[in-house]
Amino acid sequence: MKKSIISKILLQLKKKPLTFTQLRALCYKVSKGIHLNKKIPNSLHNGYYCDAIQIMVFNGIIAKKNKKYYLTEKGILNINKPYSKKPVTNLKTDYADLKRKYKILKANNESLNKSYLEMWHKFYKGPSTTELNEAIEYFFVNAFVEELTTDKFFYVKLLLDKAAALTGCKLDWSTISHHTLNRKVN
Repeated sequence: MKKSIISKILLQLKKKPLTFTQLRALCYKVSKGIHLNKKIPNSLHNGYYCDAIQIMVFNGIIAKKNKKYYLTEKGILNINKPYSKKPVTNLKTDYADLKRKYKILKANNESLNKSYLEMWHKFYKGPSTTELNEAIEYFFVNAFVEELTTDKFFYVKLLLDKAAALTGCKLDWSTISHHTLNRKVN
């Protein structure tokens, strides 16, 4: 039976762990039918072969440890058919594979969450203290709140109180003569 390119790569990886550059060169040599002992320039094996390596890592066929790639237990079990629809597994390798994928997804999720929060804080800063003071001055100091209808006054009063609390000042509503301030509530 003729072996696939990936199976040939895995057989070589089974013999000894390889660095990323060595593995990338091995992928190139095997795919092009070049003798494994022949030296080739680095520029020839850049790009495409990196994707194949990352797919093998994600599928749990190979793993990286101490800057070297080695064949995993799942890779050894499936060395002849690494990309079959029903790979040979056992519960131990399935559990290890799921645990590894969970760690990858969790790290990606944490990274995305962190970058989302950084972007949110970068783009939404809210009104500055100066802008809040301008709003207080416009409505409260200039007494424009007296011109508002009852509903509008109620909500603007809430917003002004919050703005005042955020800027550290206290508003004295007794100086404002709005008809809703003096009304008794039953």
